[in-house]
Amino acid sequence: HTLAVTDIDRDYLAAAAAQGPQALTQAEYAARIGVIPIAVDTHRLQPVQRVAGSKNILTLGTLHYPPNADGIRWFLRDVFPVIYARQPQVTLTIIGKKPPADFFTLAAPFGDAVQITGYVPDLTPYLAQAAVMAVPVLAGSGMRVRILEAFARGIPVVTTPIGLEGIEAGPQEVRVAESKT
Repeated sequence: HTLAVTDIDRDYLAAAAAQGPQALTQAEYAARIGVIPIAVDTHRLQPVQRVAGSKNILTLGTLHYPPNADGIRWFLRDVFPVIYARQPQVTLTIIGKKPPADFFTLAAPFGDAVQITGYVPDLTPYLAQAAVMAVPVLAGSGMRVRILEAFARGIPVVTTPIGLEGIEAGPQEVRVAESKT
């Protein structure tokens, strides 16, 4: 049996399998693929007491994973400059193991407004400083656990349509945008 974490992934897998030499239809393959959504422990991940008036955007991910790095790179290169030009007091914190060297180059024009931490053992102080968590996902599949964790911690989220795939949330829980404006 095959398992997926979202209905979208199940449908992609079934469509790909139906292109093969077997005599099954996409619907027949889909019936053979179970979906078990990812969940987080909301008893352990409690809302954090956030700093009032914070202007910090937090983004995080495993930065040596290309879809995460590409999304954050896009945000740092194309989106953050637009936000910063309109709100020069805004800051950006990028957390994640093995940040690519070009992140530092892209961050340099912003001076202290952009902090790239690398890996941190405890996210709590950074979550407390966050006004919002940006989850800029441009490619990939599955479910973004960091969005579920942000929800559990009481952090507002902004993401892309791909970032929200597989998560049932509406405008009251998350903001979704595809462009930098």
